Amino acid sequence: LRNPYELNHAIEDIGSHNIQADGDSSVKAIDKILVLSFGWNYEKDEAIRNYLEFFENYQKQTESDSTIFDNWVIFCVTWDSKSTGIRRTINDIMPGASLADLIAIGPDTILLPLTFWSKAALSDKIGYYDLRHTLEEFITSTPGFEPDRDYGIHLIGHSFGCRIISALSKQKLGFVDIPEPFKFQDHIRGALYIQPSMVEASMPVEENRDPLLVT
Repeated sequence: LRNPYELNHAIEDIGSHNIQADGDSSVKAIDKILVLSFGWNYEKDEAIRNYLEFFENYQKQTESDSTIFDNWVIFCVTWDSKSTGIRRTINDIMPGASLADLIAIGPDTILLPLTFWSKAALSDKIGYYDLRHTLEEFITSTPGFEPDRDYGIHLIGHSFGCRIISALSKQKLGFVDIPEPFKFQDHIRGALYIQPSMVEASMPVEENRDPLLVT
């Protein structure tokens, strides 16, 4: 979410595709945005592998052809959500990884409650700042997502991932009003919350009428 090069590269590629689609009826314009966010107990590399596996399995289970996502742009949120801060610190200063892991088991377990709340705060920061700003910049800068276009934004989250994506459809963080709502909230078409963590905190505001499925 914080790498300008990757975002600019996506804007350039998808924008060029949509410009081509405007002049060629055989090319399908990209007009759907999916935001997918895993939750607790993931590190970046592990999350990337699981995202790729998720989409591969989806195609196999639904017997979908390889073009099913041709008109979608998919944002997969990766963030450090494992409660292993002590383990990583010791691994950085000790040569033996297995010994470092053994030493860190106790401290990481004891600090789990503190880690839980720190990850909740981090998920709010990602949702209300990084994710919002990334999507707003992408939509504002990419041809094919102009205000008069009928594009849709779809949200899927699991555990703390629900807390992250809920920031796109909420006006409050707890009892605190958010000064500026997500600019393109009107284009949200629905959300799927899978085992949401801290459910009340992840629920959209009452006036929000987007379809919401909680499992």
